[in-house]
Amino acid sequence: MLKRSSLKNATHTPSTLELPDTKDDKNQASKFDLFATARYFGGTYSGLLLMYRIFCILAVALSSQLLQVSACEGECISGLTNALLGNFSRPLNIALEKMAGTIVTRLIPNSEYARDPISLLSPIISSYNKRAYDTMEQAVFPGYFHGKCQDPTTGIDPPGCPNPDCPVRCGTPGSIVHFYGKFIKIAFATTAELIGEITEPDASSYKLVEKSVKDAISNSKARRSYPPFIFRGSKLLSGNQRRLSTRNDHVKDELNDIFGQAKSILADICGGVSASDHGKDLPNCRWEQRFKQYILSFP
Repeated sequence: MLKRSSLKNATHTPSTLELPDTKDDKNQASKFDLFATARYFGGTYSGLLLMYRIFCILAVALSSQLLQVSACEGECISGLTNALLGNFSRPLNIALEKMAGTIVTRLIPNSEYARDPISLLSPIISSYNKRAYDTMEQAVFPGYFHGKCQDPTTGIDPPGCPNPDCPVRCGTPGSIVHFYGKFIKIAFATTAELIGEITEPDASSYKLVEKSVKDAISNSKARRSYPPFIFRGSKLLSGNQRRLSTRNDHVKDELNDIFGQAKSILADICGGVSASDHGKDLPNCRWEQRFKQYILSFP
């Protein structure tokens, strides 16, 4: 089975801010004397200048910290990436089970396969699990969502930025919420494309699956009949060579046809996808309300 890390199991506790005790605010404020502080630093213009420099340093440090926490990075990136993988693991597992069943029906004589058909695709699943996280993270962050939201001219965040609904494509939770449809379509396309890559005929995972299917055919009690003659160039093969060559070609053709449908099968399970980024594509794979809440749980 695919490794799952479902959205409902994802944990994230937003940090809390302790508010100061304000009952003596007036008394505390009266104790602060700019010129008294200046006298402490030298009592002259140079003292005020030193204070100004210290203030600038603190302001830069504070602004850098604020920019840091307003972007989706670190725990936000890993949390959202794992949530996408966990949520898409179920429709992907359904798609793989369907393809595995088709392989047994088409290729194993009389469907004689004692194990669960999905076991034939173990190399595919293993390869997917090894590559899925890095592939998904790069496709979403920084593949699409990255950078600051501020207007480059004014340096000011547009309304809704960085949270809760930012109409500028940037690297904040609010931007992901605004472009949520694109966020899900990227995750869907990344999943489908990765499955496509690891089921290509030259992929090691595909070759292992092909070998398992051939072994299952050889171990079956019945044999499916194939055309009696086959030519290779000008040479006519006969006997076991002909049967083996024909079987191998047949297995390869069937597997290529079945794996070639992976994206359309996954799209059907998710409810369909269009070329546009607008609308409600993939209605069965959106998880919109709860996922948006989870996205905005990050600062």
